[in-house]
Amino acid sequence: MEIFFTDYQQLAGISPGKQNLVDVLRSAGVSDRMPFILAFDGSYDLQLNRFLRELPHNGVRSWHSWKSYALDLLIWCRFLQEHRNTTVWKATRADLIVYHQARRRGLAPLPSAPTLDSSRTAFISAASWNRTIAALEKFYQWANAEGYVSVLPFTYREAHYLHGHHFTTVRRNTAFERAARHQEMKFLTMDAYLFFRDVGLRGRLPGGAEDAAFCGRNGERNAVFAELLVTMGLRLTEANSLVLPELPALREPVSKSVPFLLAPSTAKGQKGRKIYVPTRIVRQITSYEEIERANAIVRGHERGVYERWPHPLRVIHASRRKWTVQVGDETTTLPVSRLTPQVRSSALLCQADSTFEAPMNLWLTEQGTPMTSDTWEAIFAQASARCCRLGYELYVTPHMLRHTFAVHMLAQLIRAQIGVLFERPPDDPSVRADAYRRLAGDPLRTLQKLLGHAMITSTYIYLDNVLEAQALIDDALDRYAGALVPSIEEVHDV
Repeated sequence: MEIFFTDYQQLAGISPGKQNLVDVLRSAGVSDRMPFILAFDGSYDLQLNRFLRELPHNGVRSWHSWKSYALDLLIWCRFLQEHRNTTVWKATRADLIVYHQARRRGLAPLPSAPTLDSSRTAFISAASWNRTIAALEKFYQWANAEGYVSVLPFTYREAHYLHGHHFTTVRRNTAFERAARHQEMKFLTMDAYLFFRDVGLRGRLPGGAEDAAFCGRNGERNAVFAELLVTMGLRLTEANSLVLPELPALREPVSKSVPFLLAPSTAKGQKGRKIYVPTRIVRQITSYEEIERANAIVRGHERGVYERWPHPLRVIHASRRKWTVQVGDETTTLPVSRLTPQVRSSALLCQADSTFEAPMNLWLTEQGTPMTSDTWEAIFAQASARCCRLGYELYVTPHMLRHTFAVHMLAQLIRAQIGVLFERPPDDPSVRADAYRRLAGDPLRTLQKLLGHAMITSTYIYLDNVLEAQALIDDALDRYAGALVPSIEEVHDV
């Protein structure tokens, strides 16, 4: 069995006749880039792939999550076929036990490696195992509800929790490992980030000079994209889905940052949020737009890319909040906040004579087409390899820059909060009642909003990684104790 991904642009570009196939896939509810699994003989399991096709309707809307679910399911299917002589529809708890022995303990043979991601067959951590079980549980609960399986390969037990004066009963899947911890969260020091940006992405030498042997292209585009991630904490899909008209413009008087509402349709969990774009980043984006992006659009026109665009969304007028699009002979208005990443990638700005002018996406390839998440991942991997060759052991992913933003931002928020707290006189009653909440609660909740976390518990991971966190805490406790505990002289006076 192997995994594949639907690619509308490639299907439409093979020949004009294939456009009908794209129409059929769209009408069947198959999203662009949707994964599907084929057996080695090319056969197609209708029910298995129906589960993948319906992921967006079952609360799984991110392409990265689709890919993760498909890989977890594929490896499970391969294991059952190769080592248990059964299928995903007949799996039992005994099969799951042996699978755990293979993936976690090395006591059973591993399934063969998918060509897409061979690391998925290696021994995995407890956290990765729990993620796999979550994916399989979602699949089997769906299959049970649809009548494809009658027995789930899991054992459940009831756990009772006291909430206030009432007990709540929760069914727990015993396949989850209770001892699982979050994997070590990786982030960069500022020195490491600057080296990665300038040497890895821009192609300079460690001393800052230009490298005549550097063969990379679009270095400034890549560096600006990295700056966007590390200064705003955006997820890869959120940053890559930005369209040019929605970006904030600089206004007088110029401030250090410009507020910007991230569209809910591009954010995880459909949770939009207010973020702040540093003024210098806005200027860098403008420079990229006027030079590299403009040149990419020229190359796209020269190669006829936009004339062969599959199912273009024709935009005849665009503002920060609304687009006017042409559908047949009629026009309609669409709010930008509701446009999904897929719709944004299909949008083309049209001139008055209906000829295509340019894609709406901010980030374009050298050929003038929208960048994909996979392309950014590859660019960061190549930049990391360059850093390693030049003596700096680095492996940086786009998501690591989100972690970097979070750790350094939390450190600054805590440091600023400590200053605000102790600027007030020691006899201020609010110091006693409010000190600890303001010391940790406010910075964490601020960071939670900036990152778009649904639960603050997701933000706690960064607290243990704050640079100089111990020094901050020690200093805060000393100052707090000094403000609350009376001096020896005061005690004697009493």
